[in-house]
Amino acid sequence: MRDLTEELKDPQRFFCPGSTLRALIDVEHPLVWGMPREAKVLFMDGPVLEIVPCYDNEKFKEVMIADNDLLCSGWLIGEE
Repeated sequence: MRDLTEELKDPQRFFCPGSTLRALIDVEHPLVWGMPREAKVLFMDGPVLEIVPCYDNEKFKEVMIADNDLLCSGWLIGEE
């Protein structure tokens, strides 16, 4: 995995100091059993993880992804 915010340390490029964000949940996965399809999450400066190709990718699964309409409350710069 790699942290997508690692190269974005400049607050002009990415800034999310403690904001409430909208996420989509894979409700079929047992890790998030009982969660609704859409949830609010608190984000505090990182990390934003990406699964990168490697020999053991099958060990990792995304159970929550960012929604297109991401920001619910707070500041967010550079969400793309």
